[in-house]
Amino acid sequence: MPLKNYYLAANAAMLLAILNFQSSLAASITYDTSGNSNINFNKIQYTHGDRVGESWVVQPTLLQRGGTPGLRRLLQNYFPDWTFIIAPPVSGNSSLKGEFKIKQYYACGNLTNCGNSSTIRLNYGVGALLDLDFIPQLGDPQSNSQLKWIGRVMSSHSQLPSPNGSYGLLEDRIDNNRRTNNPFAVLTGSNSSVPTNFYDRPYRGNPQDNHYWNSELFLAREIGTKTAVIYDGISWGWKNQTRPNPACSGSGTQCPPPPPACTGDSGGGGCAINAASYFVDEELFSDNNNNSPTSIPESTSVFGLLALGAWGIVKAFKIRKNK
Repeated sequence: MPLKNYYLAANAAMLLAILNFQSSLAASITYDTSGNSNINFNKIQYTHGDRVGESWVVQPTLLQRGGTPGLRRLLQNYFPDWTFIIAPPVSGNSSLKGEFKIKQYYACGNLTNCGNSSTIRLNYGVGALLDLDFIPQLGDPQSNSQLKWIGRVMSSHSQLPSPNGSYGLLEDRIDNNRRTNNPFAVLTGSNSSVPTNFYDRPYRGNPQDNHYWNSELFLAREIGTKTAVIYDGISWGWKNQTRPNPACSGSGTQCPPPPPACTGDSGGGGCAINAASYFVDEELFSDNNNNSPTSIPESTSVFGLLALGAWGIVKAFKIRKNK
């Protein structure tokens, strides 16, 4: 009877180890823990004249391979002559084993130096900044000219008409700089040669108003003429909310004026505050692409579980031999 129990314990440990090992091979979201990272999920408080507000980033989540139904609908409507293939699964329902490693992710208030010091900063608006790498594992598509990003944006402040967009006009679009012949995100700067990096800074120049801005971002690979495979992805985004400033409402106190409008003399290149979205990756990011991947520690080690299973089997054999 004890021998049977040892066999059961060993088998259970091995099964648990296998299940955990399989799940560890699926795509994941990790966060850079080096000194160069800037990740902040806290709400950013700010004041804008007679309004006070707060902005924050949305917790990123993994999205299943092939794109969401909404993304596929947009792709079919805007690119009917393209073929978009759902990548086959390699582990569970995941088509990737690697990690979406987030290096920078934070919200911007109206006085936040949004982008400082990695790129030209923006001020006097609201938005967020995301900088991530996809770190491939064995069997994943490797970095080459065919590797792309496909994204969908849903927001309450439309990118059109230029240059300031239209607040209150809802948008649901492919995030590709409005190109009609290509569904992929536009990458410029050094990340045009490192396609597995993605950098974006969606920003709005009216911080006194409420906004939401959400994105669905997928890794993709162009495999032929107007043909692409869509792998796993992530969702991310930002929000802000404002309310009357209690310090200067109903008491006769005059509120301070809001910050000045952005001009070419505002310093730091902060005059593009109304731009809807950026696909910018400047040379300062090139050094970060060489960092080795850093995963968030798991509560249970796969190798520890395998060792436990092996210990159970050895123990069972020893008992059987002694008998």
